[in-house]
Amino acid sequence: MLATQFGTHAVRLVVQRQFGKMVCYHPPSIHDVPIIDAVNELSSVDPEGAAVQAARALGISFGDSYQDEDLFHLTADRENQMQVTDASHDMDEAFVAESV
Repeated sequence: MLATQFGTHAVRLVVQRQFGKMVCYHPPSIHDVPIIDAVNELSSVDPEGAAVQAARALGISFGDSYQDEDLFHLTADRENQMQVTDASHDMDEAFVAESV
C-alpha cells in the first residue's frame, strides 16, 4: 500500500511538472520535498533495528560482511524496548519455523 501511495504521488509530481522533488513519508501522510533538502542532511538507520533485520533475513545485503545465523534475532535490550510479549514472540518463532 505504501509503495502505491509513493508511486501515485511521484506520478502526480511529474504530471504537475514539479521536477527536482522526491516523495517522502511523514506519518501519517505522503509528502514531497525538494531533493536538495532531502540529501542535504545525512540520515542513518539502526543496524540492529527491525527493518534491517527483516531485510537481512530476506537476503538483502548492505555491502558489509554481516554474518548471523539467527537473522530474526533481536538483542535483549532491543526486545525489552519493544516490549515484546512472550505470546507474540512465540508466534513469531512459530512463523519463522514454518517459513524455513
